[in-house]
Amino acid sequence: PISFKELNSYKNNTLNIPDKPVILTFDDGYMNNYELAYPVLKKNNIKATIFLVAGSIGKKNEWDEGQEKLIDYNQIKEMSGNNIEFGIHSFNHSNFSKMTIKEIESDLTDCISELKKNNIFFENVIAYPYGSIPEKPEDKNKLKDFLKKHNFNFGLLIKSKINKIPIKNPYFMYRINIKGS
Repeated sequence: PISFKELNSYKNNTLNIPDKPVILTFDDGYMNNYELAYPVLKKNNIKATIFLVAGSIGKKNEWDEGQEKLIDYNQIKEMSGNNIEFGIHSFNHSNFSKMTIKEIESDLTDCISELKKNNIFFENVIAYPYGSIPEKPEDKNKLKDFLKKHNFNFGLLIKSKINKIPIKNPYFMYRINIKGS
């Protein structure tokens, strides 16, 4: 396993990575990331990335049934730097494919602001909520331009495909979805 920080260094020709790297990702920042995954990852020295819904840190997952607790700022700070990096998963966990570009930009701006205000270091990578982005090509390009302008390095979709190295389109990378059930 490698981190997105390492992948970005590889992309910039400043680091070599293994021949068959994998990046473990967890969406939403559920409490079980802290209680169950983190101890195992830490014990085995395995890197992973947790994507945070900035407007819901320390609350519950209102976008589903609202019953699952989410990690809080103290837990994020505890995990940070122990092979765990954090990325952005939006402010409200809204589906980007159903939003205008202006709404997406506002959501991401709020997300960045919230994390910085609370001194949470995050890698410049986003896992799109629901793995979705706008469908119109011009909106995809506007999203990509926004991400570039704000120094994002990667954007992640959910498609059961594997990315090949070197990454051809870092703002529309694939991930394999493994559900909790």
